Amino acid sequence: MRHGGFTLIALAVVVVVIGILAGFALDRLLPLFGEAERIAFLQVQNDLRSALMLEAPEAAQAVESRQAADAIDQAASSKKCELPHILTTGC
Repeated sequence: MRHGGFTLIALAVVVVVIGILAGFALDRLLPLFGEAERIAFLQVQNDLRSALMLEAPEAAQAVESRQAADAIDQAASSKKCELPHILTTGC
């Protein structure tokens, strides 16, 4: 009695062909994963650089205002001026 279906040889041939195709596909795709990771790293690096460039003027302004405040404090402390005297005469 003969039943319709696949023979063991036909099934083995299909498995071998699928294995060969998978090998070719992996050979082509593996370098792309490394390239995608490199590009993602470069994008994050550029995003951080842009964020720093946006914050740099604000940070520079904060440093300048802090330096000015330090200079005023230093001048006032070196002359031993008192607050009412600073306001009226500039010490």
